Amino acid sequence: MQSYVLRYFTQNLDTNTYKCIYIAADAFNIGEIAKRALAALNVEVPYSGASAIRKLQQTIIKLNREKALKPLLIIDEIQELPTSTLVSLKNLLNYNMDSEILLFFILCGQNSIYEKLGYPQLEALSRRIRIRYTLRPLSVEETGHYISHQMKVCGVEQSLFSDDTKAATFQQSKGILSEVNALCFELLIYAAAQSKQIVEPSMLEIVLHNRRGSSQRHE
Repeated sequence: MQSYVLRYFTQNLDTNTYKCIYIAADAFNIGEIAKRALAALNVEVPYSGASAIRKLQQTIIKLNREKALKPLLIIDEIQELPTSTLVSLKNLLNYNMDSEILLFFILCGQNSIYEKLGYPQLEALSRRIRIRYTLRPLSVEETGHYISHQMKVCGVEQSLFSDDTKAATFQQSKGILSEVNALCFELLIYAAAQSKQIVEPSMLEIVLHNRRGSSQRHE
């Protein structure tokens, strides 16, 4: 769900004020984070991680001073980063002894990141996080509205999903947006294959049965 929120948020930022840098996290060290940020900024990337960190800091200063742009570094799936990398993130924020804010961070991840932020070695990073927000799953009503809205966005005006199917999709997905999307996609594929005009709850049972069968075959 966070990826959709991030996309909406960044698309509505003033591009004359902010420069967004998006990184999908993995088991990266801080040097790799710096390299990927430089690549996103279309800046030549040094081989050395330490050099990349220095160059990123210089680039951030240059963006602020010469172009009046505030870089916004977005790290998605941050729970994938090693603790040592999380500890080092604060080093990218140190400018003139913290007298200036030249770089903004948005750190996104699963709820497990809260446990990591409680580690003593991450206390300095945790203190720097000014705003924290947890996305909750959709309600049954919100799930129904979301499905209808997405179909309209795709140019489909007629109601393809029955109300019972929307409710069943919520029950199965628990309102988690990524799962709602996955189920609806599979339902539409199945309905098209069967030349059905309406997606009914019975189709969801078949889709779930096919999922279980596919999972068992891959074990």
